[in-house]
Amino acid sequence: EAREEVLRGEVGVFWIGIQPEESLELDWDQVEKEKEKEILERILRDPRETGGRGVANPYGRMEIRQEKILLEQTFPNSLEIREDGGIRFQRELWPFLFGREARRLNGLALLETAVSLFRLAKRLLFQEDFFRGERGPLLADAALVGVEGLPLVPRASRDIAWPDPLPRAPSDLVLLTRPVEIGAEELEDPIRCGFKLVRGLFRAFGLEGSAVPVDHLRRLERISR
Repeated sequence: EAREEVLRGEVGVFWIGIQPEESLELDWDQVEKEKEKEILERILRDPRETGGRGVANPYGRMEIRQEKILLEQTFPNSLEIREDGGIRFQRELWPFLFGREARRLNGLALLETAVSLFRLAKRLLFQEDFFRGERGPLLADAALVGVEGLPLVPRASRDIAWPDPLPRAPSDLVLLTRPVEIGAEELEDPIRCGFKLVRGLFRAFGLEGSAVPVDHLRRLERISR
């Protein structure tokens, strides 16, 4: 259902959905406490809370609506937490583009974003008390919309000679063939989770999973510590 909503849109976006296989229940009484609300808003807005890159407007106002929590952002960008534990993210394409006239997709940026969302899921669903219910596996899905003809480069670099011609998006929509299952224990390695998700997008471009820049991201994170 969430994927269908994205595909009906006319704006180019990178979309990710994460959903517990067994629905959780948001503890609204907990969320509406002033102190807990501040903690939740900080987790959503500040990437330092989860150790990832920002996946939302750090100045966006958190809104509590029926059945979900939204972090206020400019359309088409959105981050929402649903009362059943689902997480929905979408962002316009330009942060994931680089090169002359910004016409190349940066695979590393796609991976970093996926990893950050799994870090967010780990913190919200498994380490805090905002949700009630049995914690278990997650299903994750991803899509690129409005990318027909765009080439994908595993990571932006002037030092690497990528294949010429570069692999290009086969259509306006790049989808996973099916959602990816992420075991609860796998969240201990969010980079591995991000790899499992983004690998399907790389394959849609005709690239092998080995092209996903996992080792490069691990090196970057070691350097930044």
